[in-house]
Amino acid sequence: MEKGKGRRFGQRLIRRSLIASGIYFAVLIASLGYLYITVSHNYSHVKQTAELLIGLEALERALINQETGIRGFSLTGNPEFLEPFNEGSADYRLAAASIEERAADFTGHTASLEKLISTGAAWHEEFAVPQVKAALRGEETSEARLQAAKVQFDRFRTEQDEAAAAISALRTWYREKMLQDLRWTIGFIGILFILVKLAEFFYFRRSTNELLKPFGQLSEAVASYARGDFSASVPVGAEDDETADLIRGIGVMREELEKDRDFLGQIFMLISSIQEGKTSGEVFRSTIGGMARMVEAPFSSLYTKSADGTYRLQIRYAEGDYQEGTDDTLTEENGIQALIQRRGSAVFEDWETERPPGRLPDALFHRGIRSSAHLLIQNGSEVTGILNLTSRTEGHFSETALDRLKVVSPIIALAIRNAAQNDQLQLIAMQDKLTGLWNRRYFDERLAEMAGQAGAASRPFLFSAILLDVDHFKRFNDTWGHAEGDRVLRHVADLMNRYSRPGDIAARYGGEEFAVLLPDTRADEALEAAERLRQLIAADSCSDRYGITASFGVAEFGAEHSPESLMEQADKALYAAKEMGRNRAVLSRGHSQDSCAGIQRNG
Repeated sequence: MEKGKGRRFGQRLIRRSLIASGIYFAVLIASLGYLYITVSHNYSHVKQTAELLIGLEALERALINQETGIRGFSLTGNPEFLEPFNEGSADYRLAAASIEERAADFTGHTASLEKLISTGAAWHEEFAVPQVKAALRGEETSEARLQAAKVQFDRFRTEQDEAAAAISALRTWYREKMLQDLRWTIGFIGILFILVKLAEFFYFRRSTNELLKPFGQLSEAVASYARGDFSASVPVGAEDDETADLIRGIGVMREELEKDRDFLGQIFMLISSIQEGKTSGEVFRSTIGGMARMVEAPFSSLYTKSADGTYRLQIRYAEGDYQEGTDDTLTEENGIQALIQRRGSAVFEDWETERPPGRLPDALFHRGIRSSAHLLIQNGSEVTGILNLTSRTEGHFSETALDRLKVVSPIIALAIRNAAQNDQLQLIAMQDKLTGLWNRRYFDERLAEMAGQAGAASRPFLFSAILLDVDHFKRFNDTWGHAEGDRVLRHVADLMNRYSRPGDIAARYGGEEFAVLLPDTRADEALEAAERLRQLIAADSCSDRYGITASFGVAEFGAEHSPESLMEQADKALYAAKEMGRNRAVLSRGHSQDSCAGIQRNG
């Protein structure tokens, strides 16, 4: 009878264990849900500041379009220039309304943003509109009036720069706060789970002591086992099934506690690494490396969903080495596509008996792969990618390990989406709207970066710069109009894009000026490149009504140069090319304009 009672207690203990495990996983899911909500809430602030920065850029661009239209109309009297003025006025109102709407969420910056909008509106009402009306009447605007308009316009741009810097700093603060909150939340969750496990441990210990109170020796042995000390001998009666199960249960509980603690630490490190990634590439690298380490997978690959619906390889991981993505895509032939179609993750424990169908898994099998796990990266029902983990060992992966990875899948999906949005914002901010080339800001950043590499490199890092200017562009605009002038600029930019080497940095430097950075290129080679481009421009006009030529200045970065002095030398060479009759390429080899003379290539 006593033995039957013990078995009934064992059954009750199992039921309580199941209840406790259910509570544990409920707390786990609730905590991760709270973590997800916290990250999403903080990210919304980061996104709002990013949208506010875009609005500030649109506000400045709208005012510049107005000023461009006024200038063109005043100089030529062509009513077509009123179109950018009118469009800029409408865009300014839309951008101002958007900023005012979003500024309500940032009370500390409302006054400066309203002041910025008022400054631009004052320029429009007090100077732009009167100047247009005067030009329509055939009257000229006084020099004092023009100077006052310029002062107001410069005031607007200064305020816009200050506002953009303030909002950018606020966005950085929100991002850092998001990471700080994330760290505190992960730490709290870790402490909470340890407390839950400890409470569970003491609960089981009390239950055991109640049943085995007469057996003090057994109680001491169980406590010793719970501390990880199994040197104590098995007490009398320890061969009873219930007692043995209890001892084994305590050991399993301790092991799982250590696993859960390690798993939470790995999750914290993974999420921190992902959140610190500023680009998609950094997020991909953090994701694939962290997930592979969590399940000790020697090989892994990450595919993400493209705009056309295909899944493209972004990065591979092979025993500590990373390889950036190629043109590989997931198709029916490689077998993994079926996982996405049924929207389910999967584990293949033994490729000898079962593996994903297709040519790629067959090829990997012949290379020694014997097990795999495939995790869908998804947030809700939206699948954004798939992570493939493979091993040469049979049974290396399990459904339990895959379930552990699934809990971070929504966070990874969110991080990938956020990084893609950041990449898009960076790309938009660095491109010239008219030509599609890189803009002056991006060019200056890359120039400073290359100059730093040249100064820090153990071996000489060579690079050269080309500065080119479309010949007689102002006279061309006066003759054919600014719309045709824009067409010429786009045509020149297209030629530069088509005939630049991979790695060259082609940018619109300002107005009708363009610039190119050529890494690992000496001055003579850069001059040859400039000459080829000059010939292409002269031979390939975008219209049979006129021809196009350009003048080029070339300079090589030397130990004595700074980024500014390099571009100054290229500019002097460009000036020399124009002095020599234009439509030629001139190489600078010194610090004075005279050193440019005679070093040239022309048609």
